[in-house]
Amino acid sequence: MKTIEDSILTISHAKFSAKILLQGAQIIEFTPKDGKNIFWHVNMEHFHMQKPFRGGVPICWPWFGKSASPSHGFARISEWTLAAYSESEEGVYIQFTLNDSEATRALWNHAFGLRLEMRLGERCDLMLHIDADVPTTGALHSYFAVESIEECSIEGLGESYYDSLNDSKLTKEESRHVKITAETDRIYNRPDSLNTINRGTRERIVIKHHGASDVVLWNPWYEGAEAFWDMESADASKMLCVESARINKPFEPRSSLGVSIESVKRAQVISETRLDNSIFSIPFWRSLLFIQNKWHQHGVLLHTLRVLWYVLKHREPRFIAAALLHDIGKPFVAFVKDEEDALHGEYSFTDHEERSYQIIKNWPFISEYTKQIVRYHYLIRDIKKSKSEDHERYVMKERIWESLDDEMHHDLQRFLRYDDLGKGKKRR
Repeated sequence: MKTIEDSILTISHAKFSAKILLQGAQIIEFTPKDGKNIFWHVNMEHFHMQKPFRGGVPICWPWFGKSASPSHGFARISEWTLAAYSESEEGVYIQFTLNDSEATRALWNHAFGLRLEMRLGERCDLMLHIDADVPTTGALHSYFAVESIEECSIEGLGESYYDSLNDSKLTKEESRHVKITAETDRIYNRPDSLNTINRGTRERIVIKHHGASDVVLWNPWYEGAEAFWDMESADASKMLCVESARINKPFEPRSSLGVSIESVKRAQVISETRLDNSIFSIPFWRSLLFIQNKWHQHGVLLHTLRVLWYVLKHREPRFIAAALLHDIGKPFVAFVKDEEDALHGEYSFTDHEERSYQIIKNWPFISEYTKQIVRYHYLIRDIKKSKSEDHERYVMKERIWESLDDEMHHDLQRFLRYDDLGKGKKRR
């Protein structure tokens, strides 16, 4: 259900609630069911037509910053047209448009057409489509709500940034988990496509950038906030800007910039898991005796015996039990994941090492050392794979790795070598 009052579109849906300013097509609130508002904004008493409103996701365009007037362009202070609106059980689709006019040409004498698509449901998806006759810059200037700025951290920003508080000096980022401890205004020039804000609660905000060349990180800190007419000192503690941007690589005349935002529960080490396949199922016996995937020449049983043989050959008795048990859970989790598996009659085994550990964790005759090797024998490979495919998983696995001591690091590397040798030739 939607209502429009005083230029504010209010939406109440089974999966979320939201508020959007028609000025700037600016979403200022998005609250998932049983969750908290993802965005931060100043008090609504500061909302005035044709003036920027601080909070939510202002659209900065056709320029970013103070290179012209008004600061951050005119898109965020212009009245957009609500061009389309539809609801379904899954969510709401909204389309806003903005085209050049006498008012915009007085500020920027170019023809253009902007289209903003919003898809709101379990997450918030924004996609800005730009059709202009010259290159431009801009950003989706997202303000996120945090419990306490001192307690939150941001991941996936990249290895370097331009420090706007230090003459835009290119600076190396020293940490993968960036914390805010003072006024911060940075443009990360090679960010990951996915960032995570640990917002100081049991939730984290996952941000997926689409078409961004830069990510801006901004917090004015307490003194800076107090200097703004629409903020109080304490506001700096409750907000953080992580912005999807095109600054160092301007938009071509026809371009798009988007962001997907989702609030998720704080990632945990994989919990107790169920055994999906019964011992009477076809996937169980077929993967055990005959076929796994393209990386394995043999089924789980023969692979296990091959790993054991290499462990004995290299006289590493501490790995004998792990060699026998490391894939004990694999046949229980064999499943056809995608078209590639179906085409080649193969299986995927997501989190098989955790299944193996869950089976043996209460066996009193197995040492804790062996249980650790079994549980984390795929960790090195998982970190490498998830770094490019699944940032949330990558962060979780990296934390596990960091929690292990150097001796375990060394032994996991050695055991992985025997595991790889046990695979034999690739099937294809």
